[in-house]
Amino acid sequence: MARLTIWADGRALPVEVEAGALLSDALLHSGHRPDMPCGGRGRCRKCRVQASGALSPLSAAELDALSPAEREAGVRLACCTRILGDARVTAAGDDMRKQARAVRGLRKQLTEELEALYAAHTFRPALTAGETPAARPEADEA
Repeated sequence: MARLTIWADGRALPVEVEAGALLSDALLHSGHRPDMPCGGRGRCRKCRVQASGALSPLSAAELDALSPAEREAGVRLACCTRILGDARVTAAGDDMRKQARAVRGLRKQLTEELEALYAAHTFRPALTAGETPAARPEADEA
C-alpha cells in the first residue's frame, strides 16, 4: 500500500492506494474527477496534475505532451502516471474549475467587444466610381 495525499481546494486528503495504481484511478476513487475525454488513453492531455513522490517515470505520452518547464514543475498526466509509493498530487478542485469558467467567459466577452469595435471602425472607400457625396446616407448624419 502507498499513501497518496491529494490537495484540492486548499485541503489535504490522505488516502491509501495500491502500489502500481494509476493516479487517475486514485483520484476518481477519492471523489475527484480529472478531465479525461479520451477515456484515460493519454491522447487528450487534459488530465494534467501536479504530482511528486514515488511515481512511475514519464511515459512516452507525457514526454510528448508536457513541455520541459511543465516536467520540471512536476506536471504529470494522471492517466499515464502510476503510484509506486508515497506521493502527493494537487488536483483541479472546484475553485480551479470556477476560475477556468470565469476566464472562458471573460475571453468570450472581450472577443465580442473587440469584434464590435473592429466592425465600428472598419473603413470603407470614401466614394465609389460615379457616386456623389449627397448619395451616401451618412452624409446626412455628418
